[in-house]
Amino acid sequence: MTATRAQLDAWEALLTPLFDQKVLSPLDYRFALTLGRLAPEPPSDEVILGAAAASAALTRGDICLELSRAQTLLIPVEEDASLSVRLTFPEPALWKRALEASPLVSDGSVRAPLVLQGDRLYLHRYFDYQQRLARALLARKAKAFELDPVRLGERLDRLFASASPDPSQRHAAEIAVRRGLSIISGGPGTGKTSTVVRILGALLEDNPELRAVLVAPTGKAAARLAESIRTQRASLDLAPAIAAKIPEEASTIHRRLGYRFLSPTRFTHDAKNPLPADVVILDEASMVDLATMTKLVEAVPPRARLIMLGDKDQLASVAAGHVLGDIAEAAGPERPLAESFALLTRSHRFSAESGIGALARAIQAGRADEVLAILAAGSADVTWHDHDEATLERIAVEGLAPLSAPATLASPRLALDALPAFQILCAHRRGRWGAERIADEVTRWLAVHGKVPRGELWYPGRPVIVVVNDHAQNLWNGDTGVTLRDADGVLRVHFPRPSDDPTGAPSRALSIAQLPSHQPYYAATIHKAQGSGFRHVVAVLPAEPSPVVTRELLYTAVTRAQSKVTLFAPEAVIRHAVTTRVERASGLGAALSRAAR
Repeated sequence: MTATRAQLDAWEALLTPLFDQKVLSPLDYRFALTLGRLAPEPPSDEVILGAAAASAALTRGDICLELSRAQTLLIPVEEDASLSVRLTFPEPALWKRALEASPLVSDGSVRAPLVLQGDRLYLHRYFDYQQRLARALLARKAKAFELDPVRLGERLDRLFASASPDPSQRHAAEIAVRRGLSIISGGPGTGKTSTVVRILGALLEDNPELRAVLVAPTGKAAARLAESIRTQRASLDLAPAIAAKIPEEASTIHRRLGYRFLSPTRFTHDAKNPLPADVVILDEASMVDLATMTKLVEAVPPRARLIMLGDKDQLASVAAGHVLGDIAEAAGPERPLAESFALLTRSHRFSAESGIGALARAIQAGRADEVLAILAAGSADVTWHDHDEATLERIAVEGLAPLSAPATLASPRLALDALPAFQILCAHRRGRWGAERIADEVTRWLAVHGKVPRGELWYPGRPVIVVVNDHAQNLWNGDTGVTLRDADGVLRVHFPRPSDDPTGAPSRALSIAQLPSHQPYYAATIHKAQGSGFRHVVAVLPAEPSPVVTRELLYTAVTRAQSKVTLFAPEAVIRHAVTTRVERASGLGAALSRAAR
């Protein structure tokens, strides 16, 4: 018996308040109604609400909906939206019983649209990703490589002798060469890339025919990985012929796996057609969502090593999942991945006197009083301002010189190199202190001071950030470029050349008509800046505490800065951020523990 018109109307009445309050997206709303309409037997209101809420949880980055925390987890889709009425959900025990009684819900042992395990409600696809990833990680962790311990020790001693003495780096390298899975976590400047290039050197000395693949979540992160490895390998104590075999080409995960235009959720390389590689190195692992990580791990050949690099304290991926964070938790004492995890803690970028380093460590540790004391004291590399009537003007003036610099540089390479000198990063996209408003203010000030032409949308020096993935153009969400006038007088947007581009050109230029969806890059959200580094960062938090403003977000903003950070935020918002952790609903840790038993 299909749903009657009266039942459909009742479900719409149930979901419409959540939709109006921006708790449900149009997709969440339609998914639940369609599920009810297609069900052989009309489901209860609790099942319809559960389906909508589980879908909405994915929008916020959760893998599942925790029934007992629905009230706090389901915030508006727009980060600056507010609720005008209090949301109410069924009592968790009653909600759970209603879900368990529905044929649309299973415990995971049989296929059904929704999966309920304990307090967690999943869409089946994401439950499946979670189970597959847990199995794949544990299978890879169990793989061990037998190496002569004496020769390995001598090789690692020699390769790490040229680096700043740091026992944790050598320990991480030993894990990576011995095991099928290794996870190396550390903050900026702790030597993750320095360690991995020595790992590659050690492996290539053992097997000069070793096939190594370097991947990262975005084109920008891939370019930074490739550049870092090129720089690091020159300092290694290796025979020139071996050093030359260390790869200096990196690509995005999607490109390396082989994106399919007609089936975008599947790739050319998977478990049945694995990557042609003996070692796969993934950089910026914190940015990788559950679905992508599952597909990557499954595409690594069973006899190959997988090495993940990332910062477990950074923001989680934009899409659903907190995979690196979940893996780090599963690497605790007597946990399933303990033997595969290495933590680098010594920063080689920030000295003991560095204000940025001290600030990052205090944020990381959740010490709000210490964070505020460091900000109040100030230093050569840390400045703090509260919000006032002149804040927008002050932010704009800070960026006048560095943001107008690319227009004065005729060479595309020099113009692109000038982009990382300065960046305004905001917690929110919209609102008074959001990236869109501040970008408009900066543009106005640049025009007032004659740095850009008034009233023109496109002009030399205009920075651009791509906001969608465009496989045809090989541009990815977060890639940045700069507009320049060519010799023929046409404005084109120049992007860095991918490290695996065979042309050797210093950049690649696209006409404005070729660009995928994009925005001016005078200000961006902190999420967009993951995988990037800037000499001077201006970080802007909202005037009031927000669910978006967390310890991980503030830590990510501060650690994007290499030489200076200027923070605009009230004291109460800073305190809220430092004491509020990202809490993404996930069952990956539990799945790893179950699969390990």
